[in-house]
Amino acid sequence: MTSILVFDTPYVPINLSVPAWLISALNYSNTAHPSQVNDSQVTEVFKAAIDALNSYAVPVICVLGIIGDITSFLVFVCTSFRYQPCSQYLAALTFVDTLFLFSQLISSMMTFFPALALAPGYCNVMVYMSYVCSFLSAWYVVFMMIERYIAVCHPFRTSAISNKKKSIVLVAAMMVLSLMLYSHSVFTTSKSTQGNPCEVSRDYYDFISIFTYVDAILVFVIPFLAIVCLNLRIIFTVRKFRLQHNRLNHSIRRLQRYHNADKTLSLAQVRSTKMLVWVSSIFILLHLPSYVARLYGLVLQKLQGGNISESSRFRFMVAQHICQFLYYLNFAIDFIVYVMSSNNFRRNVSRSVKNIRQCKFQCHCEYK
Repeated sequence: MTSILVFDTPYVPINLSVPAWLISALNYSNTAHPSQVNDSQVTEVFKAAIDALNSYAVPVICVLGIIGDITSFLVFVCTSFRYQPCSQYLAALTFVDTLFLFSQLISSMMTFFPALALAPGYCNVMVYMSYVCSFLSAWYVVFMMIERYIAVCHPFRTSAISNKKKSIVLVAAMMVLSLMLYSHSVFTTSKSTQGNPCEVSRDYYDFISIFTYVDAILVFVIPFLAIVCLNLRIIFTVRKFRLQHNRLNHSIRRLQRYHNADKTLSLAQVRSTKMLVWVSSIFILLHLPSYVARLYGLVLQKLQGGNISESSRFRFMVAQHICQFLYYLNFAIDFIVYVMSSNNFRRNVSRSVKNIRQCKFQCHCEYK
């Protein structure tokens, strides 16, 4: 997850009040000397760009991402793709990504409907959902790559270690764990009395300050290290397979006989691995900037003892909004990654569209 304000308060994992935050956090040109911020015209341009980014770009990618994730979920659950390895993890990933984008879409709607923040339990539910979905999204990618590592590097142990039933149990167990782990947000989040609709309750300020680091380790540091190590091991194994494939003069029949005898990969496993490596790699690339920005903000605050200039605050917040946009993009871009990296996924999407068209045509003819 990413934080919005890391200098003054413990982070709340979701931007719950874009308009109010922009008024209070970006209006430095009215409270500081021009030399402290930047040229006033440049400041206004950045303010307008960030305002447009949060008010229009974020809702657009949320809507498009929800459509793509729902389509992907249906492909993973209702087509022949459900028989593919990791389909359970992919379906669970698209489900939690959809929930996260939905929570962000509701939060973005406060730009146009500020009364949403007054709904009972709004802050608690949105923050809780954001925490849980971010945690599950990261760990479902990790589980997906662990399963792929076993299939690629230890193919003859796959059936004993990983199967559909175990995958479903692991998905459900991780979901229960996340619901328990982040249940504190129900009582640590409250409505603000200073303009922003949500804030951390002062009674739990110290707890959230510590939990911010715990969440960063659980949601980014451990998944990051695990995914990088697993991806490197998988890539090296696949590269070795490709070299063997070339030495055998691209003879599929001889290739299958050779690898079945030597207990290594098959060509089908390599094809299915490509999409998963792309998904996990893009996950790392789009998550990394937001966590680097948070770490930089925390280090900067410690080094300067909280006495941070207004210009540094402004530049950091602009950079953080850009990083946060990339973070949101990760939850919305998976459908494009699936389409670009998997022939099997494209075939199933195409067949589904054809079946829908045929169904509509038949229903139309029967109605007539």
